[in-house]
Amino acid sequence: MGEIPEIERALNIANQANFSLEELDQVDRRGMALQDERGRITAAKSEVLRRQLNKRFGKISQEITRQFDYLSANDLDDLAEAILDFNNLDDLLSWLEDRISFYD
Repeated sequence: MGEIPEIERALNIANQANFSLEELDQVDRRGMALQDERGRITAAKSEVLRRQLNKRFGKISQEITRQFDYLSANDLDDLAEAILDFNNLDDLLSWLEDRISFYD
């Protein structure tokens, strides 16, 4: 859970406020729900981008679209804008390579 700053802060506040175990459990469940919702939003963004790319360049391989799993929600937003400038799949592959290698 520590990977989401908002959840970390909420848990720290809860600990400082001397919450009961039940209240801490409720904070934890809300944090998991937030994380699940973010996952659904990211998956939806990824699906929209895949559909846009398929429409623009023809069927995009799963090998390429699987790389979207390595992108953050902000990266997916950036990709949504970048596709407007792509002339071909090589532009997409280059963009993905630059972005994903950044995280390595």
